[in-house]
Amino acid sequence: MISRRYFLGGAVGLGSLAVLPAGAATRPRDAWLAAIGDSPAVRSVGAACLRCGVVEADRQVLLRSLMTALATLAPQEADPAAIRAALGALRRSDFAAGEVVNVDGWILARSEARAYAFAALSAPLA
Repeated sequence: MISRRYFLGGAVGLGSLAVLPAGAATRPRDAWLAAIGDSPAVRSVGAACLRCGVVEADRQVLLRSLMTALATLAPQEADPAAIRAALGALRRSDFAAGEVVNVDGWILARSEARAYAFAALSAPLA
């Protein structure tokens, strides 16, 4: 049986393998999606976070919240690798501080729930 944390880690890791050439992330949205991962699994978890109402349902508010929380951890440049590393540190900090949310029985750091919701809200319309 695969653990939820292992699944989410793999989903984010696989999503981050979406190849973007250096400098391709010219907008904050692009850099954040490259850092979070833009896979169906990530968007599915994000949709669940939104459905459960544990995060804000506005893409700009989510991005602003994440950027504010990461202001001391990540450079201002749109560097997906730096954002991904900072998100990992923020996730660990959230768990240590008890900043967690329950999404359909999954316990997620508030910051990771926001990141997944941002990915879900940023997905292209089908």
